[in-house]
Amino acid sequence: PRRGVDTSRLDAARRRLRERPRSAPTSPRPRTTVPEPFSFEGRDEARRRTREQARRARLSAEEEEEEEILIRRPFKANPVPPSTIEPRFEQMMARQRQRREQITAERKVSLEREVKPFSFDSRPPVPRRRPREKSAWEQARDHKFKAKPVPAAVSQRVYEQMQRDEAVRKERVARAAHELLAQAALPPRMELHAKVGKVNKVSKDGELSGGNGPDDELFKPKINPMSPAIPQFDKMQQRFEHALAKKKRSVGNTTPKPFSMYTDRRPNRMDRVLRDIERDALVLPEQRWPHASSRAPSRPEPVDLGPPPDSAYRTTLAAELRRASLEDEQELRRAIEEQKRREDEERIERQRRINAEVAAVLKPTFQNKDAEIQKRRKDKLADEREKRENWERIKREIETNVRKRPHLFEQASTLVHVDRARQERLEQFEQTLRDNGLGELIDG
Repeated sequence: PRRGVDTSRLDAARRRLRERPRSAPTSPRPRTTVPEPFSFEGRDEARRRTREQARRARLSAEEEEEEEILIRRPFKANPVPPSTIEPRFEQMMARQRQRREQITAERKVSLEREVKPFSFDSRPPVPRRRPREKSAWEQARDHKFKAKPVPAAVSQRVYEQMQRDEAVRKERVARAAHELLAQAALPPRMELHAKVGKVNKVSKDGELSGGNGPDDELFKPKINPMSPAIPQFDKMQQRFEHALAKKKRSVGNTTPKPFSMYTDRRPNRMDRVLRDIERDALVLPEQRWPHASSRAPSRPEPVDLGPPPDSAYRTTLAAELRRASLEDEQELRRAIEEQKRREDEERIERQRRINAEVAAVLKPTFQNKDAEIQKRRKDKLADEREKRENWERIKREIETNVRKRPHLFEQASTLVHVDRARQERLEQFEQTLRDNGLGELIDG
């Protein structure tokens, strides 16, 4: 091994490789397994250890072996280095002292060379110091206020000058307007008509003498003889109205047809929804506070509200007419739906007869398939008919309930009368308590 290199770990590893493991068999092969008797009271220590315990034991054994090797190795101290004998600190302190003495001597020589003669009669000039700058607060404090002169525009009478200019402008505009009016003139015929009108007015008032009569000065426009005759507007209007009525009679009236809604074709699940609502009303718990019971209907206790109010419910003629109109519309709608249902049934029946005739002509192999398809179609139609009838029944029940309900203003009137009766009963009860000397219970 090299000098100064620790090879104990490498030797231990080589030794472990040369040694056989404990689990290796000691007898030569082939070997025979010899059974050993066992006991339930004790177990083998080797089997009771886990892999982690075996690894730890192996590592501890290796560390102990390395420590034994280090202990058996002889100790040899290194020689004392020569630097520990040298007086290094004393030498450093001597160098520092020599450096200080040298610096002191050099400084003394420099001062002797720079020294100059002086006199007590005169002093060297002292350099002027720069004055300290004032702060913003000091500048504002030392600043003297000086007002600016009043501008000349303030003393000028600008508004009065504007008024004068405006008056001159209006006068100029009025004068120009009078000049234009004096120069203006009507067209010849309009001017003649204006003069004739003035003459007729004067002659009618009896202020103008002379003349053959008012007919001589009347305005008579010249009609162009080449212009066409004036049309007969009344006859033209009559001809237009006659043609319009004839056109309207030729066009037939539009017959409205019912819309094909998806609501009529989709499957009806109203009966299932109603059953779920009834079940929820009986089973689910009440959600309103402070009720903690189920939603099942409870029997209400009778409330004595006293005699009914004087103003009882009365219907009106308008309400009766509205109800009659609604009933007529519903009856007409039901008749139309019934007619449509009969037409659908007749069409289905005709289709069924045609399918039966076609099935009789076809081969017997397709009879079973056609019968199955026909059965499915018939079942589907029966289901649709049943759903339609259920929906009609539910709709009639809803309409009947709606017709039985009073109007909103009637409901409000009934609620007002009920509240008024309840308030009267409550006041009567309080008055009875006060008459019997128990008013403090109410006031408290």
